[in-house]
Amino acid sequence: MISTSGNGDNPWWRNWRLWALVWVIGTVGLLAILWWDARLWLQNAPQATFRTTKLNVWPLEILWWLFVPVVLLVQQSLWLLDRRLHRALAAKSEGAAP
Repeated sequence: MISTSGNGDNPWWRNWRLWALVWVIGTVGLLAILWWDARLWLQNAPQATFRTTKLNVWPLEILWWLFVPVVLLVQQSLWLLDRRLHRALAAKSEGAAP
């Protein structure tokens, strides 16, 4: 089995385009479900209320799905900062030691 997807030595699960596609498909799917469920409310039907839609019932934690790309971007930059921080602290401690 070939473990790469044509991008050098990186395996397929490290390809950011794959995960971006998964996120976009998931987001479109969530929005489609919410739109389909709330279509009567959006059309101002007389008996339709917001309280009967899934948007009112779903937990607030589902919003984290929308923040996944930002969280991963910040996590990657913090990881690089963390790698540099150890070297900087080591250099400072060597210079400060008598």
